[in-house]
Amino acid sequence: MRHGLLFFFFCFALLLNAQPRLWDMGELEQMRQDAEHAERRYILKQAEAAVGSQPVAVTDKALARSGDKHNFESLSPYWWPDPENPGGPYKVKDGQFNPECKAYDLPRMSALNQRTHYLAKAYYITRDERYRKAFLQQIDVWFLDRQTRMNPHFEYAQFIPGRNDGRGAAAGMIDAYNFIDVLESVRLVESVRPMGRKRWRQLQAWFGDFAVWMQQSAMGQTAQNFDHNIGTAYDILLCYLSDFTGDAATARRVAENFEEKRINAQIEADGTQPIQLRRTKVFSYSVSNLQHIMDMCVLQKKVPSRVRKALEHLSQYIGKAESFPHQEIGDWQQAERKLIANIRRANQLGCDIRY
Repeated sequence: MRHGLLFFFFCFALLLNAQPRLWDMGELEQMRQDAEHAERRYILKQAEAAVGSQPVAVTDKALARSGDKHNFESLSPYWWPDPENPGGPYKVKDGQFNPECKAYDLPRMSALNQRTHYLAKAYYITRDERYRKAFLQQIDVWFLDRQTRMNPHFEYAQFIPGRNDGRGAAAGMIDAYNFIDVLESVRLVESVRPMGRKRWRQLQAWFGDFAVWMQQSAMGQTAQNFDHNIGTAYDILLCYLSDFTGDAATARRVAENFEEKRINAQIEADGTQPIQLRRTKVFSYSVSNLQHIMDMCVLQKKVPSRVRKALEHLSQYIGKAESFPHQEIGDWQQAERKLIANIRRANQLGCDIRY
């Protein structure tokens, strides 16, 4: 009897933890009911491509700078070779993506994100077991299989040639933010049909180890102390991973301090974000920072006044790129679409932001 009760409570806990925290379940349910939904067709197309291709692994690279293919390795994207000092330390070009990044693991991380995203949604929409099988295979390859699994740390993320001796930089936390979307897909698949107690616990253990690394490593502690978007991303990622792994105390601590530590420190009362004004892509970076902040707002189910002000401040430039008074060398339309999506998220939480 006692074992039966324990199993019941374990299954109940899994059910509670299986629901996605950030994805719009209402929209997904609409797609499940409407076979002609345009976004549904796109999701299924991407999922079919994933089913027809091999899972991506961090070990797919030919060589590893660190000496271990299981380590995630990425080049800091805005650092470039110095033409005046060939072979010397790289120089920063803020907002300009160095194509050398494609030679490392960031494209594989992006592929992991895309594959799990579309396979999970396709499975939820159709209940087609092919999508679930391909999804679980991808999860196993990246996180669990001994031959291909990633080591649960980011010690070599965003290295800068000639500047940090091949080790990573705290800005790598932005790369790790992909894990949130991956775990949303895990929760979505789990909500339809459990993936098994053993696999779930192994995933919790992997992300638990990663969360410990975030808090104890020099890189993680540096990221935690940043007063800009890197620090913001760090806090939300740690909060999310702690929730997934059952570390309620850490998740609660981060969430309770977030408004004062991150929002009030980065957003003025009028909605401007002074730290982002120093960048080369002011609109894009301001929107991206707000997108991360809105993730925490969704997790906490509330939008503080300064976040609402920041969204309102940027909304006045939708469709009016020519009137934006700051530098912007990025993709304006892409940033604008992100902004509109986050205004809609805020409105679902009780705001009334018009644009």
